[in-house]
Amino acid sequence: MRGPLGYRRYAKMILTTDGQKRYASMNAFDDALLENIAQEFTSTRSSFPQIEITPGYNTNQILKHNYRFWHELFSDRQLLCIHHLREAIRQIDHADHKLLFACLFSGVLEFNNLFASFKGEGTGAVRHMFSHHVLKPEVMPMEANVWGTSKSSGSFSTLFRSRILNELAYKADPTELYVTSGKNSKVGGINRPLAIPVSNEFALSNNGNDAVYLTQGDSSRTTIPDRTVDIVVTAPPFFDNVHYSQLADFFFYWLNQLLDYSKTETTRRKDEVQDTSSVLFANKLTSVFAECHRVLKHTGLLVFSYHHARHEGWTCVHRAIRHAGFVCKQAYPIKAEMSVSTPLKQAKTPIHLDLILVCGKEDNGATHHVPKVDITHVLSSAEDQIRVLKSANISVSLGDAKVILMGRFLCEAHRLWDLSKEETFLSDIERHIDDYVADVIKVQGEVL
Repeated sequence: MRGPLGYRRYAKMILTTDGQKRYASMNAFDDALLENIAQEFTSTRSSFPQIEITPGYNTNQILKHNYRFWHELFSDRQLLCIHHLREAIRQIDHADHKLLFACLFSGVLEFNNLFASFKGEGTGAVRHMFSHHVLKPEVMPMEANVWGTSKSSGSFSTLFRSRILNELAYKADPTELYVTSGKNSKVGGINRPLAIPVSNEFALSNNGNDAVYLTQGDSSRTTIPDRTVDIVVTAPPFFDNVHYSQLADFFFYWLNQLLDYSKTETTRRKDEVQDTSSVLFANKLTSVFAECHRVLKHTGLLVFSYHHARHEGWTCVHRAIRHAGFVCKQAYPIKAEMSVSTPLKQAKTPIHLDLILVCGKEDNGATHHVPKVDITHVLSSAEDQIRVLKSANISVSLGDAKVILMGRFLCEAHRLWDLSKEETFLSDIERHIDDYVADVIKVQGEVL
């Protein structure tokens, strides 16, 4: 078979004059329209670059369904509409306006392809293709109205109102949110002007700390001077779960046609931290954390979010933290994903929590080394954190309990005599983690 399976249109949702949605069968009008689309598409087919989808962790998910080129993820009707939008944006002379509409175009692509489906029959909302965090073909995809109506979801016109106009309004009058404390706490806002000098070289403005350093490149090699940063806040890739560059190639294919980003056909790089090999992932993450260690002041902190279902994902992070010269000082579990998110609903043991890991520079003189970690203390600390989450009406699954436990183990592991003992300790944890999870999921006589 040379390409993916074809689809047959068998029904449509229409918007009546009184603003109601209802289903209808395909009729002669639709047949004539589809014939016109087929004829016009024949003349525009050659305008789409034939860029092959290269194998990878995520792209293999669609290659096995015989999708070979990026434009094959769309129907002929969608491609025809996209063709007209692409050509119109290409004609925009103002560079900033062109970039703005290219961003809007990128968003439209997420909702208008053969991987999109209904988010809910009652609302008619469209679930975009990356709601699964994977490249997953739909058994029964839907073709939304690319331009959009007053009731459309994920269309050009609706995204223009919900995204572009809101973003421009924020740019003109930026607001920072704050939360008041107390019994009647609420979320408020305060307007602050944006008047910040921006530079691609590390330098502070004459006003002191009002400069912003922007750069693009390898995070393991920056031009920031030694020991000049107070805190680094980041979010590394989740080991092997989602390969961002492979998913980003979906957008790169189209945006490169509008903005001429690069002569290459992919965003993938050999030195990107994401990797299916635990050894390579740990080594690459170590190089980035080592750069963080170099630029941080002696009292500076490295703070990042992380979670993973597999034990290897945690040992990789531990190695990166320790070999870069840090110790994990604290681990705070926080609610990360919405409970209704597609990956959580499909997971056997869903993980709702992320860990915020707070790391400081290793100080051998201040670290109290021990020959053996007190497992009872670790389990007790995990129980305390679970109890706090429960008091805030946050449920804790088995997967969440493991995340919390691993955070406590990371905070204790560095107290062992040396790195080799830490590795042995974490290997022991891997063998007994299920038993430890079973111990901590019983809190205050309740099974979570």
